[in-house]
Parts: sequence; C-alpha cells; structure tokens
Amino acid sequence: MADVLVAMALEDAQKSTPPVRAAALMRIARVQALSDVLAARETFDIGLAEARLIEGNDGESLMEDARMLAAAVAPDRLKNIGTTARRHPHFMHEQFLSGQLGTVMIEHGHGDAAFEYVMSSDLTAFPFGVVHSLMQQLDDERQLTVFRRAIEAWRANRNDHPANMFSHLFQAKWELLPLEEARTVAREI
Repeated sequence: MADVLVAMALEDAQKSTPPVRAAALMRIARVQALSDVLAARETFDIGLAEARLIEGNDGESLMEDARMLAAAVAPDRLKNIGTTARRHPHFMHEQFLSGQLGTVMIEHGHGDAAFEYVMSSDLTAFPFGVVHSLMQQLDDERQLTVFRRAIEAWRANRNDHPANMFSHLFQAKWELLPLEEARTVAREI
C-alpha cells in the first residue's frame, strides 16, 4: 500500500512546477527512507539537483529545506549542500539550525552521522541542543569525546552563548571527566 502511495506521489510530483517538484521529491525521499534507503537517496538527489536550479528566494528556501531533509535521508549529502546565502543576523539561529540537523539525524537512525556532525561542527554554531541526546546513545569513550568538544565550543564562545545551554549539559555529564578537569571547567563556569 505504501509503495502505491509513494508511486502516486512521485507521478504527481513529475507533473508539478520545478519548485514544487523539487520540494516534493525531497519530501517523498524522506518517506521512502522508511522502506528503501537506496531509492530514497536517489529521489532525494533528483530533488536536490532540481532545487539547485531554482533561483531567488524560492531556491534559497528549498536549499534550507534540503539540509533538514538530507539529515533524515542522506546525512552525508549535507557537506555538499552547504548553507544558503540568506544569513541570519544572530548566531543563535545558526546554532538552533545546527542542533535541529543533529536531532533529525538521531530521530532517523543516523547516530554515527550525528556524532561526526557534532565533532566537525563549527564552534561558533555548535549544536548544543543535540549533544545530550547524542551522548545518551554513545559508549563512555565517545561520550567523553563529544563532551570535550562541547567544552571546547563553550570556551571559544562563552561570551556569546547563553550560559545555561552549557551549564545544564555540564551538570548532567560532569562525572565523565577526570575530577581535576571537571573542577577546572566548573571554576570557569
């Protein structure tokens, strides 16, 4: 039944205007990923290629959507999508989007991709919002690695980040650190 619905949706998408078709294909891929990962990646790639051809605000909006949908279907595609030209004036927006990408990866069973994403995230837009959820899925060694990366991000931007984002994480996970390291971070907070 689901295959029939997906086939009908793909057929309808082909009859649509380019922006609608691109958006529809990327969203259909998200549904396909539940049963056929390879078909989902192919559908996503077709939708993404079409989205790249759309100019202006529609194109920028589609590319923003593409990042979230890639996190669900094919997280490895995120590096090739990049960010849009539309920049937001406050780092919190970028940090929120970064956290959302990681959350979507976890929700769709891409824990290893979420780990790699967090570890390679830009410190200025570090995804604090996903770190705690990610750490719950990791072994002790990888939890410590992620926690130290979060500490590094907090230290690099402590004047910009709201203190409670990191302090809540620290309160929950400080025991992962050797005692002296934990004390040093606690003093800095």
